Amino acid sequence: MIGCAVAGVSMTPEYIKHHFPNASKAFIAANCRVPIELESPERKPPALQCQDEKEYTIEPQQYFEAVNPLQIICQGVFLGEPIPKQRPRIGKYGAYTPKTTKQYQRDLAASVINQLELPPLPGVAIGVRAAFYTRTYQRKDVDNMLKSVLDALNKLAFADDSQIKEVMAWAAVDCLNPRTEFMVYTLGKLSKTEGVCIQCSKRFTLTKDWRLRLFCSTECWIKSKSDSKAAVCLQCGKPTFSRPHKELKFCSPKCKSAAEKKERVNLTCSYCGTLFDVSPSDAARGARFCSHSCYSKAKIGTKRPAPSTPLSKSP
Repeated sequence: MIGCAVAGVSMTPEYIKHHFPNASKAFIAANCRVPIELESPERKPPALQCQDEKEYTIEPQQYFEAVNPLQIICQGVFLGEPIPKQRPRIGKYGAYTPKTTKQYQRDLAASVINQLELPPLPGVAIGVRAAFYTRTYQRKDVDNMLKSVLDALNKLAFADDSQIKEVMAWAAVDCLNPRTEFMVYTLGKLSKTEGVCIQCSKRFTLTKDWRLRLFCSTECWIKSKSDSKAAVCLQCGKPTFSRPHKELKFCSPKCKSAAEKKERVNLTCSYCGTLFDVSPSDAARGARFCSHSCYSKAKIGTKRPAPSTPLSKSP
C-alpha cells in the first residue's frame, strides 16, 4: 500500500480519515505517526477468552441437595448409558418409536415405580433436575436425553408435560460409571388461567367452551351481538340468541337432535307392514316405506309377503 506521509504535516488518525474517508484501519495504522491499537482488549473474541479460563466442570449435587425433601416426588440413579430421545421412524404401518428408546424409558420408569405411592397430581407445578454421565465423548444432546426422562416419567410422576415449569440438566463423561441421576419435585399449586370479559370487564376462569374465551357467561356473549336477540332453548331451557335472518330454537345440535327424537312420527310400511318412525318433515313429504329395499320391491312389483302382525323395526 502506498504511504501518505507529507512533510511538515502531523499524520494523525483524524487527518488521514479527513483526507481518506474510505481508509481501512490497517491503512491508518501503517501511515499514522501516532501509535494506535487495532483491537481493544475489551473486544477480545469469546473463543480466545475461553482459552484463559478454567476447564468446565459440573457439580449437580449441590442443586439436588438444595431441594426440600418434603417436595420430592421421586428420585433415583439409573445405571447404564443415557439414551437420547430418538426421532420416530416411518415403517410399513406408520410411525413408531425405536426399540432402544422405548426399552430405556420402560426400565427407567420401572426403577421409580415403587416410590410412587399416590397417583400423579394434575394441579401441581413440577420441577425436574437430571444429570447425565456418558461413557464416551460421543455427541449426545442434553435436551434429547432429558426428553427421554420426561417421557418415561409422564403419567407416573406427573399427570402431563404441561405441569413442568422448571428444568435443570447437566451432561458429563464418566467412563467407569455411566448413569442417569434425576429428581422430580413439586413447586406449588398451579394458578388457574383467568380472563377479563370484554362485555362487562369481570374476571373469570377460562374454560374449553369457545364462546366463553372472551366472555364470562352466555348472557354477555348474547349482549355483544348487536344484530341478535335473546332466546331460550326449547329443549334444555338455556339462554341463547336468535339471528334476524334465521330463527334458532335450540342452543346446540345436541338439543336439536334430542327434540327431534321426541317428535318422530310412527308409520307402517306400505310393503312389509313393519312399524317405523320418521321425522315430522319426512312424514309431511309422504314417507311410505321403512327401507330402500321395500321401496325397490314395491316399485318393480314384487309379490308382497304374507300378512302378519305388524312388528316394530329394530333401529
